Amino acid sequence: MPGGGKNKAKKRREPKEPFNSEDHDEGHANTDEEDGDSEAPELESLHEGIKSISRQITDLRTELKTDLATFKDDLRRELKADLNTFRDDMNQQLTASKLAIQEHGRKLEEAETRVAGIECWSAAAYGALKQSLKEQKKLAEKLDDLESRSRRNNLRIYGVPEGEEGSSVINFVEKLLRTEKLISEDMDTQIQRAHRSLGPKPGVDAAPRSIVVCFLQFKTKETVLRNAWQKKILIRDKPLGFDHDYTAAVVQQRRAYKDVKSALKQKGIRFQSPFTKLRIHWDSGLRCTRVRWKRRGGWPFRIRSSCSEKVVMLLGLVQRMRNG
Repeated sequence: MPGGGKNKAKKRREPKEPFNSEDHDEGHANTDEEDGDSEAPELESLHEGIKSISRQITDLRTELKTDLATFKDDLRRELKADLNTFRDDMNQQLTASKLAIQEHGRKLEEAETRVAGIECWSAAAYGALKQSLKEQKKLAEKLDDLESRSRRNNLRIYGVPEGEEGSSVINFVEKLLRTEKLISEDMDTQIQRAHRSLGPKPGVDAAPRSIVVCFLQFKTKETVLRNAWQKKILIRDKPLGFDHDYTAAVVQQRRAYKDVKSALKQKGIRFQSPFTKLRIHWDSGLRCTRVRWKRRGGWPFRIRSSCSEKVVMLLGLVQRMRNG
């Protein structure tokens, strides 16, 4: 029962002793002394530990300061040494570059001097060469004129078959002139020389070489040539041609209007070709056109004087003949 349980608990409790304040103070004092005695070593050891840690921190700080100062000194020395080395290298390189630039400047100045000298020499050489070419052209023209004058008494006969002249070309030519009545019977031909044109003997089907005849007098040569142009002379049913003995340069210039002469012949237009000119007898009158050799493209010649409409028409005809 509940009531019975409480009574049993009260019975089990021990009776309390009366409270004594002195005993309590003494007990409490004893307890504090015991606690103080036990905590004193711990505090002392704690203070010692803190002091030790403080000393270690101080030592570490001192050591770090020393190491840092040493590191700074070493770094400063290394940087200074590196900077000194870099400065020395840069000074050497700058000195070398300066010397190289000075050397290049000297060479460039020398090259400019040489180029200026070469330019002066080139200008002088160009002037001298131009003058030399001009003089050479004059000399070539004079030489060609002298050669043409030396051939004034010469006559060329074209179309004589090879071997027709026999053993003596002079006798053959003289007989031909008298047979064709190109000179009078009482006239002395006065042939100085007569021979085939220089060069190898042509083949059977090739055109024969021309015969060059040198007369003593120009008058005799002109008489023979004028009479030959008025006749049609044949040997073995092949026509012979008589003409002046031109130089190679003149022959080249005369070949320039060979096609024009062929066209004039086809049209039945009378023409003459004295030296390097082309003289055309039109119905309206005589026209004389000077032709000079032209090495550039197009026509192999160019007309120097005024070109009439008939000449233009004739050139167009020749062009159509060329194109087929």
